Amino acid sequence: MALVPLAALLLVHRLGLTLPSPFDDGALIAALAWAVVLLLGLLDPNFPVHLAAVRALTSLNPFTRAAEKNPGRRFSP
Repeated sequence: MALVPLAALLLVHRLGLTLPSPFDDGALIAALAWAVVLLLGLLDPNFPVHLAAVRALTSLNPFTRAAEKNPGRRFSP
């Protein structure tokens, strides 16, 4: 399941179809990130807990979009 996006990209390239330049690189990065997240989820049963902790930390960062949506949440314990 983790390799489905990468296989789809490989198939698209084998068929001679190409995405425009900025989307091609972004699609590869997204497919690799998808594979890494799914494989980590399979290897570590506590990975969803770790992922939720990372999301909570990024919402505390004042430079992220999540912090802009919830400005009062940055400073609350």
